Amino acid sequence: MSVVIVAMVRTDSKENETVSNVTTVAIDYDDVCPGETSTSTTESNGEFDWNEKLQGYVLSATGYGIIITHLIGGRLSEKFGPKYIIGISLFFTGMFTVLCPLFARLHVIALIVLRVLIGIVSGVILPSMHVVISRWYTVEERQFMSSIIFTSSSFSTVLTLSTSGVIADAEGWPFVFYLFGGLTTFWIIPWLLFVYDSPEEHPYISDKEKSHILNSLAKYKNDKASKIVPWLAILTSLPVWAHIVFGFGHSWVSATVTSELPTYLSRMLHFSLKQSGLTSAIPFIFTPIGAVLFGYMNQKVRMNGYLSPLNSIRLFNTVCGVICPIILFTITLVGCDAMATLVLLCFSQLATSAYSGGSLVNNMDLASNYAGTLSGMSTTIIATASILSPLVVGELTNNNQTLTQWHIVFYITVSITLFSYVFFIIFGSVEEQSWNRDGMNNNESQTEVSEKQPV
Repeated sequence: MSVVIVAMVRTDSKENETVSNVTTVAIDYDDVCPGETSTSTTESNGEFDWNEKLQGYVLSATGYGIIITHLIGGRLSEKFGPKYIIGISLFFTGMFTVLCPLFARLHVIALIVLRVLIGIVSGVILPSMHVVISRWYTVEERQFMSSIIFTSSSFSTVLTLSTSGVIADAEGWPFVFYLFGGLTTFWIIPWLLFVYDSPEEHPYISDKEKSHILNSLAKYKNDKASKIVPWLAILTSLPVWAHIVFGFGHSWVSATVTSELPTYLSRMLHFSLKQSGLTSAIPFIFTPIGAVLFGYMNQKVRMNGYLSPLNSIRLFNTVCGVICPIILFTITLVGCDAMATLVLLCFSQLATSAYSGGSLVNNMDLASNYAGTLSGMSTTIIATASILSPLVVGELTNNNQTLTQWHIVFYITVSITLFSYVFFIIFGSVEEQSWNRDGMNNNESQTEVSEKQPV
């Protein structure tokens, strides 16, 4: 959507006046980048007169729906199994995506409502995948395998960003929705054919593999956990909140870069529609590479005892929560140097991907019996970043596409990420919480705050 919206929005009238006014005020180019802006070309003469604030609402609309069903999806998958929950979600997500061009032409409010619905039906997928991982992978395998599974979204980001601009330019922007929505709808067929809720239900798994998985998970299993959720213990657990806060910081970076990078490249660095789409995809190539690498490194570090489990997570969170903000801050220093900006964005995405080796699946360390519930709760809160970030950017840059305003965007992102890192360092833990097994004594459960562990 972040690329397609550049093609959807008309910039040959009102927007051109805005760009012209900004350039006139900053005639010495101190606050805008020199060059012929792509907004004056015919390829950007879209159908809709949406300013930056309204575009922010369109981009963030799915986030409103996601926060509605994240918690519900996790709990439903725990009780009824994730196979059909995810399958139904995929089908309706694809169908609603196909309808986006029709609703956009009806009215922008209709499109926003539809994108909220897309968020509602797709919001169950992420917490449900946590249930899949908690049932199919041993504790030792989870970090590495989850990095592979969850970074698949990065491959889709690379694919959609790199091709959406080209497709929109060649076939028109509606075809982007038809293509990717249709593929998503079709994906329900292989999903229902080849996916099973648990090893016990898989008809072709070997007895050896099944025994290996089930025996490994047996010591963490609590049958009462599927019936009773210790909400008071969960909501007052500092390790749980440390997991959530750091996830929010990571999500803010991801939402800002994913949603706003094509606009930044187009409006500030004067990339064409095709260029902004293709160039926006380049940094995301490093995300799955880094995620798998960091996930594998975490597994090796923990299995070989080089670091304690907590310090291992802290190490990779440091790469994500400290190195990435430093790189983003550096972007504000290079100004209009497009090549330097692109290189820094590549390194920032590589650093961000260290989250896969850090606290990505920390909720399973804390309470594997409530993996779906904790994931639903955490991702519900974390998903608000995908709502707030586009709104903040839209408010700051509305009719004011200047370096100063975009630098404020980066400063906010840096500050949020650093705060989330410090919070996790203080309160984060990998210890199984007492209430994970004691499903009946909800109100008496006490969470375990992490202890300082030596390297």
